[in-house]
Amino acid sequence: MVQRFLEIVDPITSKLISDATTKKIVLGLVSLGIGLAIAAGMHLEIFHQFLNSTNHDLFVDWLDYFATGVFISAGTEGFNSLMKFASYKKEAAKKAVNQ
Repeated sequence: MVQRFLEIVDPITSKLISDATTKKIVLGLVSLGIGLAIAAGMHLEIFHQFLNSTNHDLFVDWLDYFATGVFISAGTEGFNSLMKFASYKKEAAKKAVNQ
């Protein structure tokens, strides 16, 4: 969703911002903003789920929202990284049970 939005906005930013590096930074910040809004707005806490954490300290919650927002803003790269992390956690849990 975020990637699709950036594809739509890209031609507009190309006309407004001529420097490629500046455009990349602006689009990255927009992507991060969208990711943070989705994470906080939908109360997505991926690290609480993966780590089976019950700690809901305000700092921990906002740190989790930030990390979740970063993953959302990364699009498929973030999703693939998250899936690898989940796979590693699953394998570690299997090994712990078998020992």
